[in-house]
Amino acid sequence: MNFEFTTEQIAAAKSFADAVRDRIACDAERQDADPGASDQITRAHLKTLGELGWHGLTHDPAIGGAGMTHLEWTLYSEALGGLAPTSFLSATSAAGATVRPIAKFGTAAQIDKFVRPALRGESIGAFAVTEADSGSDPLAVKLSATRDGDGWVLDGEKVWATNGPICDFALVLAATKPEGGPNGLSLFVVPADAPGFERGARVATMGYRGALVGPIRLNRCRVGADALVGPENAGFGMAMHAMQFGRLSACCGAIGLGETAMALSLGHALTRRAAGTKIIKHQEVAFKLSQMKMLTDTGRLLTQYAAWCMDTGSAEASAMVSAAKIHTTEAATKIANFAMQIFAGVGYTAGHPIERLYRDAKLGELLFGTTEVHRVMLAQDTIARFGDLG
Repeated sequence: MNFEFTTEQIAAAKSFADAVRDRIACDAERQDADPGASDQITRAHLKTLGELGWHGLTHDPAIGGAGMTHLEWTLYSEALGGLAPTSFLSATSAAGATVRPIAKFGTAAQIDKFVRPALRGESIGAFAVTEADSGSDPLAVKLSATRDGDGWVLDGEKVWATNGPICDFALVLAATKPEGGPNGLSLFVVPADAPGFERGARVATMGYRGALVGPIRLNRCRVGADALVGPENAGFGMAMHAMQFGRLSACCGAIGLGETAMALSLGHALTRRAAGTKIIKHQEVAFKLSQMKMLTDTGRLLTQYAAWCMDTGSAEASAMVSAAKIHTTEAATKIANFAMQIFAGVGYTAGHPIERLYRDAKLGELLFGTTEVHRVMLAQDTIARFGDLG
C-alpha cells in the first residue's frame, strides 16, 4: 500500500491547479453573488475543464480519457473542489457520475453520442436519480419506464438533479419492474430534446448558490430501445457504481474546501492584531488552526485509502468510501466553523469568502447519501465482517 505520488504526478496536478486558479476560480465569487449568471459561467467552465482534460481523467483512453487511477484523481479534485466548489459540483455530474455507467456498461453508439462529447466539455449530463420520496433510498423510485412497441415510455419526476436546468441529456433511474426491488430498476440515457422531457428551473440554495440544481420531468417521454443502458432491470447496481464515484468526489470537494478555509484563516491570523499582538499568538486561535490541519490531513489519508481500495477492487471499497465521506464532510463543516470564529464579524459579512465557504460546507453532509445513511452502511459492513467475533 503506497500513497506516495511521483514528482511528475505532483507537478501535473499543480499545473492543473494553476490553470483552475487562473481560468475558473476567478468566477467563484460571482457565481455565488449572481446565481443568474451561473448558467453561462458553468457552461464556460465545463468547456474549459474539457480542454484541460479533467472530465476524462479516470476514463479509458480508448474513449478519450487519460486512464488515471482514482488515487491520482484525488489530487486534481481537491484542487478544483477547493478553488471553485460550484463548478466542481457541476463537473462531477456532467462528465462524472452521469457518464460513468454509460462508459462502462453502454453501447458503442451511446458512448459516441453521449460520453465522448461530455468528456470534451461539449455536452452536459445530469444524474437524475433522486425523487421527492426516494433520496437516500433509490429502491423507492417511482418514475416508471413501460415498454411501448420497440421503445419505452418514461413517466415521472426527478428532483435535485445537478445540471438539470441546463443539461443536454440525463441518466435516469426508472422502475421497469416495480415489484422487483433492486432487480426492478433500469437506467436510461435520455436526450433533453426527447418529446416529453422538461427541464425545471434552478432551485435556490443556501450554499453553492450558483449550482444549477433542479427538477427534471418526464411527461410520458418516449425513447427508443437504444436508450436503455446495460441490461434491463440491472440499473440499481450501475447507479451505485456512479454513486460511489460521486461519494469519493464529495470527499475531495470537502478536503479542498476545508484546506481553502484553513489557508485563508492562517493568512488572517498572521496579520490581524488584537490586544496588541497578532491573533495567531492567542492559544485559542492557534489550537483551531491545529485542529483544522489534523482534520484535513486525516481526511485526505482516509480518502486516498478509499480511492486505493476502489482502484484495487478491494472488498472494503464501499465501506471505506462511506467512512471517508462521513469524516471529510463533517470535517469541512467544522473547519468552516473554526474559520468563521477566527475571522469573527468580518467573516460573517455577506460576500466574504469565509461566509460563502461556511454555507457551502454543509452540502457535503447531504449529497450522495446523507451522513446518517453512510453511518448505517458502515455499521452494516462492520457487523457483517466482524459480528461473529462476539
